[in-house]
Amino acid sequence: MENNRDQKAVKLISVVSSDPFFKTGTVTPVQISDVFNGTFKGIRTGSTTPDTIFRSSDDVYFAVHYTTVADASKNAFGGLLVADVEHVPDRPIRLNLEEPADVLNILFLTMYGIPCDPYDPSLNSLCAALQAMHKYGLTPLSRYLSRGDSPLYATILSQAEHSPLETYALAGEQDIEDLAVDASTKTLDCVLHTISVELAGRMGIMYLMRLYRLMDTREEQMKKLFNIDPKLHEERTDCTVEQQKEIRLDFKYTAGSLCWKYPKVYRNEVETKLNKVRDDVSCEECKAILTAEIDGILQGWMQLPVCAFLTWIRWIGMRIVCLMYYRPPSSLPVPNPQYVVPPTV
Repeated sequence: MENNRDQKAVKLISVVSSDPFFKTGTVTPVQISDVFNGTFKGIRTGSTTPDTIFRSSDDVYFAVHYTTVADASKNAFGGLLVADVEHVPDRPIRLNLEEPADVLNILFLTMYGIPCDPYDPSLNSLCAALQAMHKYGLTPLSRYLSRGDSPLYATILSQAEHSPLETYALAGEQDIEDLAVDASTKTLDCVLHTISVELAGRMGIMYLMRLYRLMDTREEQMKKLFNIDPKLHEERTDCTVEQQKEIRLDFKYTAGSLCWKYPKVYRNEVETKLNKVRDDVSCEECKAILTAEIDGILQGWMQLPVCAFLTWIRWIGMRIVCLMYYRPPSSLPVPNPQYVVPPTV
């Protein structure tokens, strides 16, 4: 398999009627998987020949191994696999599935432990693939989505670079703790009002509260961080009190303007702009005072929370709060019609 982002998951070939896997009775162009094409021997199955063919909803064929699929699934692949099926040489089992090829490609690659990065799957396809994994019994998802050694985990996390909130919502929807924590580090320059009702519903109240807590805590700590008041040094003829106040006012104004840019403010920008104010000062004592203030801001910046991580105690506490205050729509009281005030004409 080539590491090419433009590589497609399927390829078009002409299959003759004598082909034992993809025969159609005539010489017909058939779309088959680029990996699971009838010659794939597998990684965990030794050198056996594929004996099962799945066809996607958009007519793409995947030739896989019956034992691999049966061993990975906890519900006989959605009840499609029969335990006592008789395997006849050169007559593979043929099954039709409801999912499109891009989703099944992720599903089978994950099942065999093969990275799907070369096919550059979209976030929608990855989301649909996780739903298909539930449907076909590839659970728990932690078997395939563990931090550090899971190709699928790395593929989904890479989506957070350009779709941080959507990736975090996917992690919350599937209750994948490590993925939610890692994806939340990419949401630091997002704002809460950009989260749609649909996206918030996918996150769930637990993960939405965690994201709100992360953003709110960062904002409050950043306000305290930029609320600075550099001290004055003893007045000199070349640096009067009025000059010092003017320098500090300029420094505080620059720091305040950076704070107003939250969350679209970054450490390099803070360091560059504050250093520029300091470098424009001629008094060495004032420079030393401003340098100490800048160092304090940068050190405090490193202590800002960067992910929606919860300790076990906070996790349990937040669960209790959610249970106390959240009620599904069906449990909300229905207003009595006789007490409803009619609209004013």
